[in-house]
Amino acid sequence: MSARATPITLFLIGGVVGVLVVRGFFLDPLEEIAWRIFWESLGRGGFDLEVVLQSRTFAKSLTGFAVGGLVMASIGMLHAREATAKGEP
Repeated sequence: MSARATPITLFLIGGVVGVLVVRGFFLDPLEEIAWRIFWESLGRGGFDLEVVLQSRTFAKSLTGFAVGGLVMASIGMLHAREATAKGEP
């Protein structure tokens, strides 16, 4: 197995970073409260999935995950392509 990170791993790392960026910069105070309520209720095992899927907080977080993941995976794949072109293992 290669020491290079796979695109899936990079996507997941970028996704987490994207969600953290959204959490830190793009949620208004009410959405931050919804964020806390969701994670607290998830820990207790009870939340209404339909309400979660309809929330702006979820939409922003999902967008942050997707954009962050795609950016990180793309950067990793470009870096791997350049390394292969230079003849690096």
